[in-house]
Amino acid sequence: MDGWVNFDGSTCPQSPGNPEIGSVLCGVYGCHPNGALVQAQSGAVYVLQNNQKRWIPSPLVLNTWSDSSDVIPITDDEAKAYVDGPQTGFRPGKLISNGGAVYFITNDSFSSDWYRGYKRWVTSPTALSQCFPNLPVTAVDTSLANLHTTAQSITGCPPNPNGTVGYVPNVAVYLLHQNQKRWVISQAVQNSWFFGPDLIQLYCCPSQASNIGFRPGRLISSDGAVYFVTNEGDFGRATKRHVADPITLACLFPGEPIIPATTFEANNHPTGTPIQIPAC
Repeated sequence: MDGWVNFDGSTCPQSPGNPEIGSVLCGVYGCHPNGALVQAQSGAVYVLQNNQKRWIPSPLVLNTWSDSSDVIPITDDEAKAYVDGPQTGFRPGKLISNGGAVYFITNDSFSSDWYRGYKRWVTSPTALSQCFPNLPVTAVDTSLANLHTTAQSITGCPPNPNGTVGYVPNVAVYLLHQNQKRWVISQAVQNSWFFGPDLIQLYCCPSQASNIGFRPGRLISSDGAVYFVTNEGDFGRATKRHVADPITLACLFPGEPIIPATTFEANNHPTGTPIQIPAC
């Protein structure tokens, strides 16, 4: 069937948004892998995760994750083939303001959901300048601020909160996660997350955990092969899937930029099942 995608079985696993439509739409219109940023004909932008579509409710939110170059157009019919999941919030590491209060978006959450990290109120201008010197602050409305559950306030630093992207001079760039530092292994990886405006100098150096790889939703190429970085597994170094042939690449990722990656950068991601379709 045109547009069919091999996802570990005889049919796409995406649940249908409406029972009467059924999973057949995935077969007809093509399933996109978890991690893909997609835009329906209606204009709505979603990220796919856990075989669901998660609405990105504002360009302000999207701009913290992507420059839109990797947003893939899909039909409204394909969009209906995915059930609705929770909305998507701001990327961890961002500062937002609402109602006169400034909040920092962490990568802490109840279910390790980096798309909806907790927000922490920065209690004073002193705490803001101490913890996040010169970082940009995005003004948002209450509905966007409320996408993020409020956690413990930030009254000062150290320690830097989880979600901070920082550098140790003459050493490396790290992302703080679960009270550990995770090495952002290269400039290309850093750029894929748009970390640049959010970098600060770290006060301290907690113990080191696993590395950070490319942001989910990116295409990378290494050693003659093209891979799609999903949001499956460890979000910070998620599973990559080989895009098996040029037809699959053109059908599922039309015009999406491909980031050249070294063998080391590519191998930072565990490899999942290939993505392949016969036609589109």
